[in-house]
Amino acid sequence: MSTITRKPKRRQPQESGVAANEAQIQKVINKGGSIPSNDAQALETMVVNLRPPVAMIQRIDELVSQRPVKTSRHMWLMEAIVEKLERESK
Repeated sequence: MSTITRKPKRRQPQESGVAANEAQIQKVINKGGSIPSNDAQALETMVVNLRPPVAMIQRIDELVSQRPVKTSRHMWLMEAIVEKLERESK
């Protein structure tokens, strides 16, 4: 059994200037949002220069290319770091 409802009516912008102008729209877009978190410091990032041997990068790239879902080298390295941190924490 399914419910039948009427098609919603489209609202027309009011002539009194209530419709948002381009500047207001851009203000909302540029405001952005925040990521809900109890620990904002944990979400901060830091740039780290890593200089692995070429052979190691080639091995990583080979493994990344074999994944069924496309993954970046960066994401692969992040996953490896998380795995190592979890192992070392136990």
